[in-house]
Parts: sequence; structure tokens; C-alpha cells
Amino acid sequence: MTNRAEPEKFDSSQYHEECVTILREKQWLSFLEKFNGNNEEVTKQFAFSFNGEKALVGNFSFTISEDSIAQTLGISPEGEKYFKTKQFKEKSWTQFMSRSRVSFVNWKKGVPRSWLIHPWDEMVY
Repeated sequence: MTNRAEPEKFDSSQYHEECVTILREKQWLSFLEKFNGNNEEVTKQFAFSFNGEKALVGNFSFTISEDSIAQTLGISPEGEKYFKTKQFKEKSWTQFMSRSRVSFVNWKKGVPRSWLIHPWDEMVY
């Protein structure tokens, strides 16, 4: 079992139509569709060599920054910066959660996957 995320090819036909519509409206669908599978060996080399700024895969060394990620994915690097201890101000995630759990959420710590309703729980997994 692995302890890291390895994106697979995103296939919107596997998800509920309402879910895909919401992703499209939020402009997340085009981002997810850019995941076109992965190569296990390349993923391992990247994970073991990445030092926060550079990675080495085979003989290829490259720098990774917010700008290079934004350019590669075709998204704007502008916007609010995320930090793991930052508390959410917008509670838009409540529509994806079990109503009985909403009042217990500590937005600073995050939301357990088990609190999300189907099919959102599968997407997060």
C-alpha cells in the first residue's frame, strides 16, 4: 500500500452527472482532465528526489515552482494562498457533507473524508 497520491486518468463518465456539472461550473473539470495517468517508476523517482524546489527523474533535472505548475496546468497563479493552518471563511463545503456532521466541523483542522456524502466521498478518496 502506498502513502502518496498518484493521480490516474480522470474519466468524468465514472461520476454522477450533477457532480460533473458542479466541477465544470467551478472550473475544476478542466484541471482534473489534465491528469492523463501516471507511471509508477517515474512517480517514485520524482517523490524520492524532490527537495521542495527541484526533482530528478532519470537524467532529467527540473525546477518546480508555483509559476511552472500554473503554466503547465494552464491555470492562473493569482489568488489566495493556501496554508494548512489557515481557517476557511467560506463554508461552501457544507453542501457536500452529512447534515449531522456540519456543526462539528473544525474548519482549521479539515474535514474527515467519512463525513462527506456520496459521491463526493469517493472523489476525495
